[in-house]
Amino acid sequence: MKKKLLFVTILSLFIFGGCTGTSTRNIYKTTLISVETSTSVDDYNYEIKILEKDNKNYALYEDEIITLLLYANSKVIKIDFNNKTDSTMKIHWDNAIFIDEYNLSNRVIHVGVKLTDSYNFQVPTIVSRRGRIEDNIVPAKNIKFINSEWRYSPLIKGNQAVVSLLLPIEVADEIIEYIFKFEIQIDEEKIKEEENKFSPNK
Repeated sequence: MKKKLLFVTILSLFIFGGCTGTSTRNIYKTTLISVETSTSVDDYNYEIKILEKDNKNYALYEDEIITLLLYANSKVIKIDFNNKTDSTMKIHWDNAIFIDEYNLSNRVIHVGVKLTDSYNFQVPTIVSRRGRIEDNIVPAKNIKFINSEWRYSPLIKGNQAVVSLLLPIEVADEIIEYIFKFEIQIDEEKIKEEENKFSPNK
């Protein structure tokens, strides 16, 4: 397994989550720490930067075969995946893993999977050549049916944690495992900025 260390200082992004009150929202800062790959894709040129989309700042990872935009709020990891090759790609969700702050591996589900089927086989997502998809990812164990409704537990227990997402990508009959390691934390400074916007003294 090869590892790409990324510059933390340029990878902070601010994610808006659920409400914390009548006038402010939880604001999350996600920092991409490193990316590991299982093959010689590590020898490709790659870059990371911040890209603004939908009024949010996404962490962007790009090498010669994929581009991935990633951010996380309190309960969901969101991705925008782009296939840069002339071959069809598959994302093997049944082998994808969320590694939590305790280093425990957790099965994930994504958009299109019935919540009642969280632990059943998931067919791969096919990404056409030069195509892209958007998806939401949640650890299966975080989904519970309580009092006649589905509820989602937070991705992290406190205000800050380091987690990882393993995505197995198949291209040209080869499966490449990408492991994106990132930190999720509450951004207190941004929360204060939001609160000041709604201050009656302003």
